[in-house]
Amino acid sequence: MRLYLRILKAGKGRQCIDLIEIALFVPLAQNLATKTLSHKEYFFEIKLKRTPMYSTLSEKEEFLGSQIVDAAYKVHKELGPGLLEKIYEACLCHELEKKGIPYKRQVELPFFYDNKKFEEGLRMDVLVDNMIICELKAVETVNPLWKAQLISHLKLSKLRLGYIINFNVSLIRDGIKRFIV
Repeated sequence: MRLYLRILKAGKGRQCIDLIEIALFVPLAQNLATKTLSHKEYFFEIKLKRTPMYSTLSEKEEFLGSQIVDAAYKVHKELGPGLLEKIYEACLCHELEKKGIPYKRQVELPFFYDNKKFEEGLRMDVLVDNMIICELKAVETVNPLWKAQLISHLKLSKLRLGYIINFNVSLIRDGIKRFIV
């Protein structure tokens, strides 16, 4: 949370002269509301502004995310539910390829333990442009463990955006889950 002091010139338009960010202890700042103090020439407005917990995604990440969702919609519209995960993976990657978006399938994700690098064990279904992880599913019920798995993959790979896409649903919008770390 951040606190801002806005200095406005007195008069008809109250033109903003300066905006100053003030660092305050957060619990103290939460008790403040927007206040306006006046002086002969200037008005001082104190305003509390909430800042997001995470920084926003880059334009490229947002663009790629929208293209992934669009590709998933196209695949689901064409094939519907009920097929194997491998089929949906191949078709989703084909849609990404048609859009000119680079991807890798079944990517090994190494991890470190006790200062030793391990290559086996972790695998991402689709890595889009070395920026976004897509875990694809074709199941009736989604296991909550898959969310933890995707978040772990994002943290280990130092990436921020990932999707779990379950194609075995009647409406694909119900099968797409987006995660940001």
